[in-house]
Amino acid sequence: MRALVFTAPGTVQLLDVPEPDPGPGDVVVQVRAAGICGSELHGVRRPGFRKPPLIMGHEFAGIGAEGESVVVNPILSCGRCAQCQRGLRHVCEEREIIGVHRAGGFAERVAVPASALRPVLSGWPTASLPVRSPGSRRGCSPGARSGRRAIGCAGSRRGRAWP
Repeated sequence: MRALVFTAPGTVQLLDVPEPDPGPGDVVVQVRAAGICGSELHGVRRPGFRKPPLIMGHEFAGIGAEGESVVVNPILSCGRCAQCQRGLRHVCEEREIIGVHRAGGFAERVAVPASALRPVLSGWPTASLPVRSPGSRRGCSPGARSGRRAIGCAGSRRGRAWP
């Protein structure tokens, strides 16, 4: 499969990579749209947490294992630490971010925890989903309120579907 891979500081390449190998509790998502966030642009120039080689992309949507449209919440928390127990899962002591600490959505397919999937209700075009906040447990629907109206680049760019 094809993926955009961060291979070295200042370098990303479109490469053929192995298919994702889902672990326990993971599902493979067929990526249909991914947004390019300013943090990815910064991360390519100054890697920090991102260690090459890495398939970046933390804002993406696609098709889940059962054919359903999904958006992926990229913040993975343990649910056990003090922060998670206080309801602050976004600052989990063991937090991982899809596309930063593990392979992300700049690929045709990606394995993610099933718990990270959020259903998409009818009415939103797939290409606009990466700029919608996936944080709501209720899923995404037109007109729904969420904590953020847009993610990455202040919502100024729409994700592009894979060719």
